Amino acid sequence: MDGSESTAAALNDLGHVAGPAQTESGYWNGALWRDGQIVDLGGIGDLGRVSDINDQDVVVGSDWGPHRAFLWRDGQRSWLAGLPDTTWSEAVAINDSEQVAGKTGAFESWGFFWESGQMLKLAKYSDLGTYQPVAINDHGQVAGLLLGLYDQSFVWNPPGSESSVASFAMTARSETEVAAASHEPLNPGGGRWNRIQDINSHGETVSMAEIAVFHGDAVVSVGDEGRRVLDFFLEDRSWDITGVRSLNDRGQILAGGSNSESGRKGVLLLTPLR
Repeated sequence: MDGSESTAAALNDLGHVAGPAQTESGYWNGALWRDGQIVDLGGIGDLGRVSDINDQDVVVGSDWGPHRAFLWRDGQRSWLAGLPDTTWSEAVAINDSEQVAGKTGAFESWGFFWESGQMLKLAKYSDLGTYQPVAINDHGQVAGLLLGLYDQSFVWNPPGSESSVASFAMTARSETEVAAASHEPLNPGGGRWNRIQDINSHGETVSMAEIAVFHGDAVVSVGDEGRRVLDFFLEDRSWDITGVRSLNDRGQILAGGSNSESGRKGVLLLTPLR
């Protein structure tokens, strides 16, 4: 792209990377790095995003100019149609079936599930907080956050799935409105806040959660059954988990950590001990 800056935002199983890159003229475009080549995905604006890429090299993101979500496939970029009451939208994640999770609405934030040109509203939270999907797995399950005084998490299951339930961590929230699903508590940390980061194809999630007052820790969970990452992933207890980013189908976690003895900080690839 011949610019001075670029960022890796997402990686697929083929080793291909998508992200924003600056052009020679200083504008920001989406870019796909594959097989030693850079593919220009078109302009996204200074505050636009390239969010995710699947294993078919289909890329999703948002163009800051028209404030709309886009999907790029085989050299062609198209808009994801907005919900009826707004044209503002942001695509956050895509799976290998080209199902997309995102949010829409400039003032009242709705989550959406998109498939084959159709959008389904997930939930609206009025003044209770800001809705932010973060991930979607290959079964169409959407994981996300309700950002507020105490951040909460949810997993939404698409209609027709074996468990058509939208699960919410709701220690301090109510009045949800969910399309084609009901809700149940999801709070594996047991504390006031839970910040989910990813969901794998087994429905397992990874999050940072409060496990004691003013103390957060990384938690892996299926539904409301949570396990502290330190208990199952690290034999060296001098490491503290400072953040988590992703969880793959092997149960491995990409996390940030700091060592209380050596003072080292870095990125950790954690594999279950048992």
